[in-house]
Amino acid sequence: EVNPQNKHLWVKASLRISQSYLDLQQASAFYLFAKTSSAVYFNGVKIGQNGTPHGNPEQEFVGKMDVQFHLPSKLIKLGQNEVILHLSSHHGWLTLSTPMHFAGVSEYGSGQNFSRHNSLSSLLLLGALLIGAVYLAALSIKAEPPHHERWLFLMAFLAIAQLSLELSRGWFQYDYPVHDLRLILIVICAFSFGICLLW
Repeated sequence: EVNPQNKHLWVKASLRISQSYLDLQQASAFYLFAKTSSAVYFNGVKIGQNGTPHGNPEQEFVGKMDVQFHLPSKLIKLGQNEVILHLSSHHGWLTLSTPMHFAGVSEYGSGQNFSRHNSLSSLLLLGALLIGAVYLAALSIKAEPPHHERWLFLMAFLAIAQLSLELSRGWFQYDYPVHDLRLILIVICAFSFGICLLW
């Protein structure tokens, strides 16, 4: 429910760490997936910064959308741990209802698992769409006069573009304003696909 959009916030929260997590004895990271610049303090120690959060928009340096900060094991305590987030988000184009997607502790390096779930099936679908687009492009070139092949090719192209945009968050690390552009392009692709289908 934290909303740093067009604001400058300090958020204090409590995070409970279980004995079963400590028993794993794994390298840990604090993950923050949010449309914001941030600095993170864990039990009073600054563990990382993403961009430069600031109350003045001109002095805010834009951060990445999805980040992980290495969390030294000596800072993690059994039970309640204090987390302080310094946040600001002055450079977005859209106002999202949920700009904070995830904040928590997990195994270091497992951040890709959050955004790449079901990526194999998505890549298979992307491959099938590419094959279909090539086939429809060949048909539309040969068709005399062109029938529905060109519309079907355009629909396949739009579906490829939309799926690629959906998957891009797991492929690339980008600045948080780019997230708004990505969402706008996804909506344009979906709307255009619907118009082609109706036509």
